[in-house]
Formats: sequence, structure tokens, C-alpha cells
Amino acid sequence: APIVAAASRLQGHVTSGAATPSQIAALTALTDPSCDAAVEGMHLAFTRRRELMLAGLAQLPGVDTFAPDGAFYLYVDVSRHLGPGTRFADDLALGTWLLEQEMVATVPGTAFGTPGFLRISYATDDESLREGLVRLQRAFASLPTGR
Repeated sequence: APIVAAASRLQGHVTSGAATPSQIAALTALTDPSCDAAVEGMHLAFTRRRELMLAGLAQLPGVDTFAPDGAFYLYVDVSRHLGPGTRFADDLALGTWLLEQEMVATVPGTAFGTPGFLRISYATDDESLREGLVRLQRAFASLPTGR
């Protein structure tokens, strides 16, 4: 019992707070004026990437895309390509096929309680996003239009 009590006290201090380097980085980001330009640059880059992805994904047949208010990923409705009369039973099967067929990684919406969707990140460089869109367009062009 004394060992468990000591381990519990230690665990609470080790896992319940932000690490010191993270706290120092946050303080710097909030107080150092030179960080403003970096933050603005990241904001512009992610806005550009979001728009690039929205435009590219809008070209996929049988897919609906929604612009996020904030995030670094898009949630794509692929439900018309799933279920009876289609090639894929669910979003996991479609996501697996995209990975195996075109080497495009997505996360099935089922993992977030929203079956029929895929989560696609745009937290990478523009060239990788363009290549990913080419691969997605090739993949979806090979499928029937959907239900």
C-alpha cells in the first residue's frame, strides 16, 4: 500500500501538467514580439493549404467537402461510395484502399463517431498536398460515381 500511494503521488505530478519546455515556449510565444511574424506566416500558409485542398477535393466525384472554421484537416463525406451497390463496405475499407492503391493516408470518420467520412490532413507542404490531390483524383476517377 505505501508503494502504491507513493507511485500515485508521483504519477500525478509527472502526467498532470505541461512540461517545463512547453511552458517556456508558450511564454515566449505570448511575450516575444518576434513571434508574431512567425504566427502570421503559419496562418497564411495554412489558409492557403486549406483553400488548395478544398478546391482539389471539390473535384472528386461523389464526395462532399466542408470548409472548417479552424483545424489543419478536412472532413470529407464519402458516404455515396460506401455500402450496398458500391465497392466499399465502410469508410475504413475505403481509407485502406486509398492507402494501398495510392499511398494516401486518411483517417476513417468511424474513429470519431462519424461513419461515412474521411479526415484528411493538410499539415504538410504545398507540393505534397498537390501530389496527394492528384492521387485522390486518380483514385476517385476509377470508382463509379457513387449512389
